[in-house]
Order: sequence, then C-alpha cells, then structure tokens
Amino acid sequence: MGFREVYHLTYTKLLSACLLICGERQAAEDTLHEVYLSVWNKAGSYDPTRGSPMNWLMTIARSRSLDWLRYRKTRTYVSIDDAPPVVDISPTADEVMIAAIDAEQLHRCLHGLDDRYRAAITSAFFEDMTHSEIAARYAVPLGTIKGWIRRGMATVRAKMELENRSTLSQR
Repeated sequence: MGFREVYHLTYTKLLSACLLICGERQAAEDTLHEVYLSVWNKAGSYDPTRGSPMNWLMTIARSRSLDWLRYRKTRTYVSIDDAPPVVDISPTADEVMIAAIDAEQLHRCLHGLDDRYRAAITSAFFEDMTHSEIAARYAVPLGTIKGWIRRGMATVRAKMELENRSTLSQR
C-alpha cells in the first residue's frame, strides 16, 4: 500500500481526531500535516505487535494535537488594552522624602525627652514590647510605664507641632 492510499484512507478520521482536540480547523490541518510527515519519516518504527496501523496513526495524531494545545496554552497573548492594570504600591519619591524628614524630626524630638520617657517609648514602638514587658524590664509599676509613655508622647507631639509651625513661618 502506497503513502497516497494511506493518506486517502485515514485523512478524514485523523482530521476529526485532530479537530476534536485542537478545536480549530486550520490548527487541526496543520497538526495532521505534521502527523503525516512523522509517519513518512518513522514508518520503520511501526510495530504490528503493539497495535493496528490505525491505532498507531491515531496515537501520533492525538500526541501531536495535544502538543499543539499545550504550546498554544503556554503562548497566549493578551492585548495591552485587555491586560489588567498593574498597581504600583511602592511609595513615590516625594513620599519617601517626606517620610525620611518626618522620621528625622521624630528622632530629634525623642532625643530631647527625659531618658525614662524615651526608653519607654522606644521599647513600646521600636522594640514592639507590651507595657507589661516594659514595666518588668525597668522594674516599675505598669501604671508608671503608661504614664511615662503618655507624657512622653504628648511632649514629642508638642515639640513636632512647634517645629512645624516654626518651619512654616520661615517660608
């Protein structure tokens, strides 16, 4: 049996199998073309003990169609208009600069505090310690620590407001 006869006897069935998997006529025809090239190049590898010639051809067609499907799924492209927006959550340059200025101002105001107040505030806000842990560290009552933090924060707030007012009046 010649290749032309094999082609005519199997074309419809193999094209149907490729079309079923690929879902597109042109893709199925292209895939079937690859199937016949593969059959032409590997005809000597057919083993009649492993199945009928039609089963061998169907296996090749199925395999090539699935390869096409996998390739297509990994290569899907979306138009830039259809792509979801990318949200940039990183701070802008001016936000970073303002945060740095605020941090510098905060540290300057903290350094002007009484040592006890500064130690309690830095333990609470920079070391993430609870008020009870701070009280245990400094061996003072819990109410004392809460007072130090409250008074220290009020002092820092007042100093920062004073600095901000003086900065605005200089402009």
